[in-house]
Parts: sequence; C-alpha cells; structure tokens
Amino acid sequence: MSSTPRPSRFRAATFAGAAVALAGCAHGSGASRDEPTLAAEQACAGFNALAVFDQEPLPENALARGQSFYCLGLYAASVTVLTDHAIGKPVSVALDEAIKSPETPPLADDRVPALRWLVYVHRRFPGWERINDAVGEVARADLERPELADVRDDLHALAARFEYQKGRFAKAVELLRMIPATSPVHAEAVLLEGAIDVRVESPLEALVAFDEVLRAIPAGADPKRARERDLAVISIARVQYAMGQLEAAGRNYDSLPPSSTYWAAAALEGAWTRYRLNDLPGALARRRTLSARSDEVPIEMMAEATALEAMIAVHDKHPEATDAIIKRFNDVYPIVFTEARKLALRETGALYELAFTVRAGRALPPPFGTGPMKVLLADPPLARRFEEVDEIRREEARLQALDQRLRASRVGQEAREALGLRRTSAESEAGAQFRRSLQRLAGALGEQIKQIIKVEYESLQARRSEDGLIP
Repeated sequence: MSSTPRPSRFRAATFAGAAVALAGCAHGSGASRDEPTLAAEQACAGFNALAVFDQEPLPENALARGQSFYCLGLYAASVTVLTDHAIGKPVSVALDEAIKSPETPPLADDRVPALRWLVYVHRRFPGWERINDAVGEVARADLERPELADVRDDLHALAARFEYQKGRFAKAVELLRMIPATSPVHAEAVLLEGAIDVRVESPLEALVAFDEVLRAIPAGADPKRARERDLAVISIARVQYAMGQLEAAGRNYDSLPPSSTYWAAAALEGAWTRYRLNDLPGALARRRTLSARSDEVPIEMMAEATALEAMIAVHDKHPEATDAIIKRFNDVYPIVFTEARKLALRETGALYELAFTVRAGRALPPPFGTGPMKVLLADPPLARRFEEVDEIRREEARLQALDQRLRASRVGQEAREALGLRRTSAESEAGAQFRRSLQRLAGALGEQIKQIIKVEYESLQARRSEDGLIP
C-alpha cells in the first residue's frame, strides 16, 4: 500500500470544536425559559418595562429601552438597541472620533451598564455572535470598570472570542488569562486557549490546557460541563494523534461514551488510529459503531468510514470484499456529491427556504431524503442561525401580544423594526451558512471519491501482481 493518508475528518475539523467553545448554541426559548442570571431577574422585577413605551426613543434612554426589551422577552431587539444606540454612535460621530484618535474612546458612564445587559443576553443565547463583536469593539478599559466586576469574566471571554476571530491570538490569550480558575467560564476560556496553541503549532502547551479542563471537570458532571470535558478529551486525542502518540490517542478516543456529542468523530478518528497501529480488527469494530447509528452520522463521515473499510479490505487481500465496498460507496456518495454541488449554486433565499421546510418536516427526494439532510442542518454553525430565527419569530409573536397602544408607540415600532431587520439578516445568514455547509460537504466527499479511486487502482494493481501480469 502507498503511504497512509491522514484522516480527512482530522484535516477538516482538527481542534475546531475547541475553537468554537465560546460560541455555543442558541438555547433559549424566550421568557418561558428560566432566567440564567439572578441579577437580571431582580432588575426586571424592579423595573417598569412597559413605562418605557411612553417615552420617545432618544439616545439618552437607549439603555432603558434595551433593558425594557430584555425584561419583556424581546432579546433580539434588546441586542440591537444596546449595540446600535446604547454602545454605538451615529456613523458621523464615530468617523469624527476615529479621525481624532485611532484609539477606541471610552464609553460614557451612563452607557457602561449596556455591557452588563449584553452579557445577560449572551448567557441565554451563547450563539449570537454579534454580541462578541459589540463587546470586542469597545475600549478594553471599559471591560475593567469596577461597576462591571460581576460580569467581567464574561466580558473578557467575549472580547477574547472577538480577537480570536480576527486572528489576533496574542490579544485573545491575554484576555483569556485574566479569567480566574474559580470563574464559571474558566473551562471555556482554557479550551479556546488550547485551540489557539494548536493554531500556532504549540502542541505541548495545548495538551497542558486541555488537561487542565479535565482536572477541573469531574466525570459525571452536568450536561454542559460534560460536553466541555468531552471536548477536552477529543482535543487531547487529536493532539496525540498529530504527534504520533497513537496508543495514547486511541485510549482517549475510546474513553468517550456513546452519549457524547463527539462520539461519531471519536469512532471515526479512533478507527484511523487503529488502522495506523495495524490493528485492523479494531479499526473495523469502530467503523461498525458508526454503521449501527448511521442515521446520526454526517454523510461525509460515513463516506470516509466506507473508504477506510475499502482500504482495509485491500490490505487484507480480499478482492471480492473490496469490490463490494467500492460498489456500496459508488452507489451513494458520488450522487450526494453532485447534488450538494448543485444545491450550493442556489440563491441564498432559496437555500434558506429549503432548509426551513426540511426543519418543518418536509422530506426531500433522494439522495438526501429527510434524515441525511436533517443531520446536515444539525451542524452547530448552521443550527445556531436557524435557532436564532426561531427565537426571533417567538419574540415577534410576544410583541404582537402586547397592548395595541404599546405596539403603536414609537418604542413599540422600534422593537418591531429591530426584530424584522434582524430576522431578515438572520435568515440571510442562515442561507449563506447552508451554502457553506453544502460546499464543505461537497469538498469532503470529493476527497473521499479521490480516495476510493485510488483504492480501486491499488486493488487492481494487487490483482495483476498476483496474476503475474506485473513483474
């Protein structure tokens, strides 16, 4: 056999999970969901949110409007008002300030609490990335204001995420290291620092970071912390795999339970690890783990697992089995590859509508059908955007349930416009992300199609050699 290819799952997603640890998934369900922040609950209990609707929407009461929207369960509108009016400035003013000084000017004292309310929204909806941007763009000195002490760790984490997305890793690490070990967001921060260590090719430092998460989170923790622990485990396994520490990597892959978010990735990457250790039965056993739950596994992962199975058959010199596996591959994945490329050519709006109808229960014709497409739509970057659209629709219904006089007020109109504009943007972002997901799927399947062609050629060469046709 030729040199062993590196698992494409490893190439495509190495440490990506740790990199998005601070992004999370939108998980709120509006006012019916328990308030995650006691201070927000207490503030809303002592605040007459509806009275704000009797005011004119002016810059000086932007903070009160943002708080009012939050307390009424209009979280998306709250973010818009807090970022665009309480923290942000008119374009002309912002440009004038930028010309006078390259440094971001500090917030006025009466605007600083807007950062606190953004943290409250973020705790409900960690996947709303525009909050990262809003916090990341304020002056760093504002994050250190004494009146924000109780939310400072969250602010540092949000600003670090902003710097990470900009590729400013040193600044991100500086912010992350300001979060103490006693903080509830410390594990998330260390996971992101570990991902940065990998990006800058410091694997030993990455192992230290991920191991710190394991020490901080005991086995059997609550679901959120268990997910963080599992992410640390698979990240350690990936670093070990990259360093050639295959036995250690294999043990870590195998330690992830079937209930883990990362079970499928662990099974596939564990299969590759066993293959490289020449433990072919072990590789096939992990491939069977994927087959047993194939309706939960992304299409590209099943394609890669099938290609690996064919490689093992060639290695074992089982030509009939090789032919059967290759046929099974070719009966499915080239067709999906073609359809994914075709779908990715559609307009963003059409892609959004297609995904929306699938999430609502529509069954697509083969090759995607309902199950494989739903698995694709469950990919976290894509799911977050559709979950935000779902939440905005709930908030629009919540606004519509208010008294007609309140809805007709200037502040009521502002809330309606903010929700409508954000829904339009979120739908467009969802459609664009769906296209990227389809393109990523097509790219991954294209790599596996090349691999299966190579396996087929090697199988043919092996047979010709056995038949004496190759000297």
